[in-house]
Amino acid sequence: MSETETLARDVRAFEAFAREQCRRRMELTALACVFISSFAWVIGRVVLAGDPLDAPGRFWLAVLAVVSVVAWLVFRYLPLARRHPTVFAFSFHGALTTIGALHVGEMSDLNGPFFYIVYILPPLPIALPLRLPARVTMTLLGPAAFGTAYFARFPQYAEHPMIHVPIVVLIAIIPVSILMGHAVYKLVRERFFFARRLER
Repeated sequence: MSETETLARDVRAFEAFAREQCRRRMELTALACVFISSFAWVIGRVVLAGDPLDAPGRFWLAVLAVVSVVAWLVFRYLPLARRHPTVFAFSFHGALTTIGALHVGEMSDLNGPFFYIVYILPPLPIALPLRLPARVTMTLLGPAAFGTAYFARFPQYAEHPMIHVPIVVLIAIIPVSILMGHAVYKLVRERFFFARRLER
């Protein structure tokens, strides 16, 4: 077998490996979201009993738990999710961030602390083995879905005088997250190819 054919075979093997790793990691992420949202729902009912902030969490955390259960079942059992895990990862990530935005939007405007969970969204895909175009899409999707849902549902929040601050912070976080994620992807790929060479 020629070197070109061997390389092509290794590339195909890595792509299959990356798809399976993406599916498994999203399956674990969905399962973690089930437990986190369920735990948060229970704690919120105790801590916020009688508080006006109780209602948003009572509803949206339950929705998040249900969506996470569905996502876990999809990633674990649906053959199509095994073949195209990135598409389903986009869908789950978009749904998750939209639900989160609607939840925190009902709790406060930008004067409260809740909106700023948007800062954790760009780094979330770092651990996923995604090609650069998919990584860019996934990294931008979280803040975009969050911001769209938040300000579409509560347009008055966009009048906040310091609205530029989270925008500037996200402009800094997003490219760093993309570069870090791509570096991790290249490291995983190189390690995979090295292991294949050792096997030969």
